[in-house]
Amino acid sequence: VTMRQFQAVNAKLDTIANSLTNLLVRADITQIAGLIAASKTLGDITEEYGELGHFTPSMTARFAVAEQSLAAVARRQELLLLSADSRALDTDTPIDDVIRDVNAAGLAYITEVQVHALHVALALQESPALVTKRTQQLTECIAHTNDQWSELKNLSERVKAKITEYEEAEQKKSWSEWPKKPAHDFPALKQRREKILENEKTLIDEHGSKLEAFKELSQSLCEQPESRATLVYWRDDAGEHSFLTEQLSIDPSR
Repeated sequence: VTMRQFQAVNAKLDTIANSLTNLLVRADITQIAGLIAASKTLGDITEEYGELGHFTPSMTARFAVAEQSLAAVARRQELLLLSADSRALDTDTPIDDVIRDVNAAGLAYITEVQVHALHVALALQESPALVTKRTQQLTECIAHTNDQWSELKNLSERVKAKITEYEEAEQKKSWSEWPKKPAHDFPALKQRREKILENEKTLIDEHGSKLEAFKELSQSLCEQPESRATLVYWRDDAGEHSFLTEQLSIDPSR
């Protein structure tokens, strides 16, 4: 059920990936390319899982590689997002770089949710005792993603507040200071803020539905009653076998 809900989200990931491709202009092109590649691989695995209903050895191997590639890039983009406010107010920093980093961080957060959703599916197949843990990690990742998206899509408001603060400080200058050149280029700052605002509107229009889907998924996972069913799986000379039963239970402490 989780993976079916995720297929609708996966169908829209290409949009943000394509917008990032157009902004690959800095020396860190390899990092962003790695993020886009990991997102694409995870999307392919999600689609294959939807068709097959299980993980193949190839899917598991690609999943491990994509997750490893994503981890380092995601943390890097998260760190870059911490300095987005100051760089947005620095007219020497190209505003397209700031916008690119915001979009890349947004993609990284969404893709990490996809990783955790795939982990739930893989645990159901390979390690049923880990399903509860993986589900909890998924809900925590969704909460973190929603919090971080609230930060990145409100950058324009924080920049606006800082510009207002600069303007008020300028107005409080004494008469002896008025002939001096303003400490900030207000037209340039306001133009940068408008570009950020325009990008935020695009993010919300194109990806707001993903965040709502995540919230609904998290809520449905939290509301699901604890199942007593245990997946029994074994392999013998006749092949692979499995069935669900409520007559057995798994003790996670063992």
